[in-house]
Amino acid sequence: MSYPIEIGWAWAERSHIESRSILVKPSAEWLSWKTGWNPEAERLHGISLEQLLREGIEAPKACGTLNYEWHDAEVFFDTGSGAHDSRWLSTLYRAASLEPSFWLSDLSSDRCILSYARMSRITDTRIRALEILAPKHTHRAAQDAAKWAWHYLAVKLIADREIISESEIADLASSIQIKFKPTMDQKSE
Repeated sequence: MSYPIEIGWAWAERSHIESRSILVKPSAEWLSWKTGWNPEAERLHGISLEQLLREGIEAPKACGTLNYEWHDAEVFFDTGSGAHDSRWLSTLYRAASLEPSFWLSDLSSDRCILSYARMSRITDTRIRALEILAPKHTHRAAQDAAKWAWHYLAVKLIADREIISESEIADLASSIQIKFKPTMDQKSE
């Protein structure tokens, strides 16, 4: 078993993206599990257990934040419903004895965006061009959420055009502005 350590989200509108994240303080129960703290997770995400214990927010507050931010929204995850992200979210909400005020899409972020691209008749060549231009996967929640929002906006901008060249794709992609809001002040909110 494993548990969430950081949750990030992004909003995409026109050619702007805003992204933020929260750190989740592991509960005593989570730390008592056989898996406990995974040093590999620390290496992969660049977040130490000490940082989570010091800066993270407990499950009820984390769930309250997500319910407020995502209220009545369809939420897409890196891995889609039934995979790591949705299991971690279930773990978080069980620990808080709360229910989400949003719903999880059955599609992962990449499958949703790819489906939208195909419905918009965007060619595989153009999709590959976007992959090259896209922000990289960092394993930090806010940045990875912004990456998926970037893909969504890029596909939307291309889909809205009848004919588009490779250089126009690059110009559209570079016009997307990403603003990372500071990680929420864990202690004062």
